[in-house]
Amino acid sequence: MDTLTMEIRALDPWDDAALAAFHATYHAADVFGREHAAPWMLEEMRADLRGSRTGERFECWTGLVDDSSNTGPGGWSAAGCWCCR
Repeated sequence: MDTLTMEIRALDPWDDAALAAFHATYHAADVFGREHAAPWMLEEMRADLRGSRTGERFECWTGLVDDSSNTGPGGWSAAGCWCCR
């Protein structure tokens, strides 16, 4: 069995391609098996992550899996989760 490498890193909300990949993964996970899901749309997420906050820091992290059979950009697939600090 081949070994895949996973890299965890902070999402740059100003990187449009990375944000779109993050959102696509978030969206697919959020609506999976939920009849009445209400996920954030990409535009909402973009505005929120690029806006200023007072009194808190809100970060997104991505898990990138090195897989040359993937159709994603550069052979990496994005998986996302929200982390609040």
